[in-house]
Amino acid sequence: MKKYVLGVFFLGLICMAGSCDVDTGENFHFEALQVTSAVVPDTFILNQNHNLEVSFLRPDDCTFFEGFDVTSETGGFRYITAVGSVINNDECLTANDTVSANLTVTPLLNETYHLRFFIGTDAADNTQYLEFDVPVKQ
Repeated sequence: MKKYVLGVFFLGLICMAGSCDVDTGENFHFEALQVTSAVVPDTFILNQNHNLEVSFLRPDDCTFFEGFDVTSETGGFRYITAVGSVINNDECLTANDTVSANLTVTPLLNETYHLRFFIGTDAADNTQYLEFDVPVKQ
């Protein structure tokens, strides 16, 4: 009788475990948003915060602004991408809204900052940038 009860118990446990479905699939992904304009000062002041107003295109109502990705390279180059999360949904409505957000820049080096804002790619799939060169004063 004990073997029968244990057998039924383990059979039930196996059936329950087999019916569990752990959904590890994400329902969103991240995507670069196309920058349309940026308001950048003529000069930066060393160690001082500067708020840059950056405008970018929100292509549909399933895309939401998440922040900026800034990659620094030698020589004062900063590559800036507006990042959006996109909900995986077949019922997204085209929006083509222009949205603005502030990017805070604090120059720590006394050299010209070369800001490169991602605006998309051309027909040959080359990355295109909106470019600003901003000298730093002490």
